[in-house]
Amino acid sequence: MKKQQRTKFSAFLVSLLLVPVLFGLNAFAEPEAEGTSMNVEVSNVSSFTISIDGGPPQTFNVLSDASPSYVYQATVTESNAAEIHTVTFHSTNQNLTFTGIVQDEIYHLNSPVPVTAANPFEFTIEFVTNTEIGIKYRNNSNQSRSIMLNLTVITPQGDLEVEDTIKENGLLSANLNATVPAGANVIYTWEKNNMQTGSFTAVTDPQVLHNDSERINVAIDSGGSLWYRVKAEVDDGGSVTTYTSLPYQVPYFMSLQNGSFELPEVVTPMGAWDNYANKPNGTPGLFWMTTGQDGMIELCLKGPQAYYIPGAAEGNRFAELNANYVATLYQDILCVPGQTLYWSLAHSARLQTPNAGTDIMDVTVMPLSMIDDFSILPVDDIYDAENNRLVQVKRVTSSIRGWEYHDNYSDGYVVPDGVYVVRFFFESVATSWNNGTDQTHGNLLDDVKFGVDLPYTVEYYVDGVLQTSVLESGRDIPYTLVSAQNTGDFSQYFLERTTLNNVDNNGNTSFSLEVPRSVFRIYYVSEVYNLDLELNKVNKEDETLPGVGFALSYKASSQASAWMPLFSDSTDAGGKLLFSSLPEGLYRLTETFALEGYKQIDPAYFVVADDAVILCDDQGNYGASFTAPDNITARKDGSQWKLIVVNAVVEPDSDPDPDPDPDPDPDPDPEPKTPDPDPDPKTPDVPVTPDTAKSATPQTGDWQGLFALVLASVGFGIVALGSFIFMKRKRKNTQS
Repeated sequence: MKKQQRTKFSAFLVSLLLVPVLFGLNAFAEPEAEGTSMNVEVSNVSSFTISIDGGPPQTFNVLSDASPSYVYQATVTESNAAEIHTVTFHSTNQNLTFTGIVQDEIYHLNSPVPVTAANPFEFTIEFVTNTEIGIKYRNNSNQSRSIMLNLTVITPQGDLEVEDTIKENGLLSANLNATVPAGANVIYTWEKNNMQTGSFTAVTDPQVLHNDSERINVAIDSGGSLWYRVKAEVDDGGSVTTYTSLPYQVPYFMSLQNGSFELPEVVTPMGAWDNYANKPNGTPGLFWMTTGQDGMIELCLKGPQAYYIPGAAEGNRFAELNANYVATLYQDILCVPGQTLYWSLAHSARLQTPNAGTDIMDVTVMPLSMIDDFSILPVDDIYDAENNRLVQVKRVTSSIRGWEYHDNYSDGYVVPDGVYVVRFFFESVATSWNNGTDQTHGNLLDDVKFGVDLPYTVEYYVDGVLQTSVLESGRDIPYTLVSAQNTGDFSQYFLERTTLNNVDNNGNTSFSLEVPRSVFRIYYVSEVYNLDLELNKVNKEDETLPGVGFALSYKASSQASAWMPLFSDSTDAGGKLLFSSLPEGLYRLTETFALEGYKQIDPAYFVVADDAVILCDDQGNYGASFTAPDNITARKDGSQWKLIVVNAVVEPDSDPDPDPDPDPDPDPDPEPKTPDPDPDPKTPDVPVTPDTAKSATPQTGDWQGLFALVLASVGFGIVALGSFIFMKRKRKNTQS
């Protein structure tokens, strides 16, 4: 596979590497324990105050225009690594306008915000790790100032801590910092819960515990977003000391979250039509991250006016990949080596003129650990030395104002060995806005799904007609037993059959989910007249023909979308084939194998209705306008319905073409062939079957060969008799 790569700006690469570290934990449910709260009050252009956790404010002065920036450094102590800390900026001074807020090179203000009596300035930023936060403002005399907060987050070392190496090996490890007496025995126990507090459950599965339970593989434990803690019991032979770590939340999910962009809540829409909202990286409930230099993700709230599409593909909202900058939109997903991951999404162009232009993006799946080694992003699949795919890239294009679905269901992405976290992301390639010169519009996204889950659909039919009001669709992990949920709505009907991906499911109303996009169909009928039909295969002389192959297909009605195979078999030694328990409906009879020397009949059609078999056309019509085929008859003998199917022999060619390419140099002395011995006249007749049909049917060439053999024998006898008479006369003359 040819490998190609595309150059990126250094700022993009810094964002790509730093964003998951800085904000990965914010994307999860907010823990109950609150971190440090800092309040920054900007009093005027030259002074501000800071209070921590509601304590007394401290006043700081921003110096003159010659030194218009103040750097404030502080240390924040937390009780656990998942605490969310906040910084809130305030100002009621109507002489001020705030022009920018930046956190770790990510911008949070799109335009200047003046302070008014009705709208005092307030802005809150959250953080969980070391961060730099800057705010810039000016007064009405256009004097500009800035405040920079350098905040260091530390966690006091505990006696027992949890170390995260999930990205490298899928593991959480217990770090015991307490002094352990020489010779003491340490027993580790891991526990998990879906919340930071409450009752934790012990993990006992030996497949996920390693090194005497000192480590746990949370990927194999399906521990995405769960909270884990570890206990260490130190037994020195005389006493047991127990240490317990603080709960730690796994910073990855097992599948993609917020795929329809319905979260978070939008209070104040933006734009001329209130059509969008920008949300920064780390917004609780957003889950998505961007590598855009402003850290903003554009959520689209309305379709027609600004985006030229009717609305969302799923739910009420969608997203625009090309928001304020060319960037990627991504989530990091916890996985297990060998798993197959599937994705699907809806994509649309944002076109100023219908059908004029194309939006292009790449959908990429790759190990998160590889991104540290890439200075540029791949644009094609990448394989290792053993030809295992490490990176999967699929290009998606749209040239219409409307949603089109794309997926990787044909092959999926098989997680390579040693990989426990993959990044799933969209990268903008091109848009058509302003003839491609404006890359801040385009590539609309919605209904995104990514994970091991397989999609499926359950359909219900009554008398062959699809019941659209009760369609079921869902996703689940492979080999899940999925049960149809709406069978109770059809209790007044008769269950006819069920199929899974067009294969008979033996009437079961549940199925094993093994392939993506499985379609499970349940067929009901209003009435049941199960009928047995005997097929009789004969020739024009009314002689039975065994070994002829037939296939019977079925539709509950002519409105049904597809033929359903029912039977495929051959006539028995008596030329008969029995079709049992046929429900009412339309049938197609196809001859799949004809004996040599006989013509294969065209497909024939009949309906079973009111305990009768009636020949018809392929639409089930059998009125005056229908002419029945002359080689098939349906009749009832006593209580048994029969189909009499007559085969005609193949007519010999009366004027065969001469050999178009005779041998120009035939063998002048061909090796004589030993003739077959005469057949035993007492040999009994052999029944005609597909295997014996050719040998049992008299052939013209066989009679000609036999006749030639007889003539040769007679000629040889005459020559021999003449030679005998000549020699006898010669001997007599010699004696005399």
